[in-house]
Amino acid sequence: MQDKKTNLYNVTSLSMQPKIYYSIFKLNSSLTHITAMNFLTSFRNLVLFGLLALPGNATKAGNPVDPDFKRNLISFNLATPFDPSFPRLRLGYTYVISPYFSQTFEFGYGNRKLFPDSTFYTHHTLKRDYRLWEIRTECRYYFAGIRRYVIPYAALEMYYLRHRQTMFENNFQPENTEYAVHYDRADFLRTKTGFNVKAGLIFRMGPVLALECYGGIGTRARNNRYTNVIGADFQTGPDWFDDWNYFYYEGLRWNFNLTFGVKMNFMF
Repeated sequence: MQDKKTNLYNVTSLSMQPKIYYSIFKLNSSLTHITAMNFLTSFRNLVLFGLLALPGNATKAGNPVDPDFKRNLISFNLATPFDPSFPRLRLGYTYVISPYFSQTFEFGYGNRKLFPDSTFYTHHTLKRDYRLWEIRTECRYYFAGIRRYVIPYAALEMYYLRHRQTMFENNFQPENTEYAVHYDRADFLRTKTGFNVKAGLIFRMGPVLALECYGGIGTRARNNRYTNVIGADFQTGPDWFDDWNYFYYEGLRWNFNLTFGVKMNFMF
């Protein structure tokens, strides 16, 4: 009788083993599933955190001034003093509104004392009484995602320029006429206003200096006026190269405008 009970117990134990193994396997599968879910959840949170942190890192990379965007710019244009026809000094101040946006204000001035003569293009020598001033404002957007020390930007620039000069032995075509006036001497006044769409690159050279290159295209309205004309002689015109003469046409004329240059920026 004792052997039968033992045998019955053994049979019962053997019949329960698959259930025990299945329970253990099911428990291990549940634990593995829970671990996998926790891993996926952690990985998802990490990815989301990285995506949320990416704009901040890109913002710092796109900032032209400082990773903490605490500095503004004072710029000096290196190209305008060497303008063969209208040399002037141009200084600018850039206020960084945010890592992506800034507002720039520039003022340019030139006269006969600053530039005794234009030695680059003898036909347009400054003669005397040369005076020019200009004011410009520019709104910039800085692109992120490029190297920290090379920052591209796009900008919209608006400007106004006023230029006076005494001209000698040249000619012009009066407004709404088809003839030309050759003169010995005349007072010339030019005003120009317009806007440019620009693109540029800023190369940071250290904690204080940065080199900037830019170019763009736009439209402008130029208004030329002549007064106090002496020795006027009426002729037929224009001649072959008068269309390329910046001073030739009197009156208001619209045209395309190209701009390019190099600046030295000082950060503070």
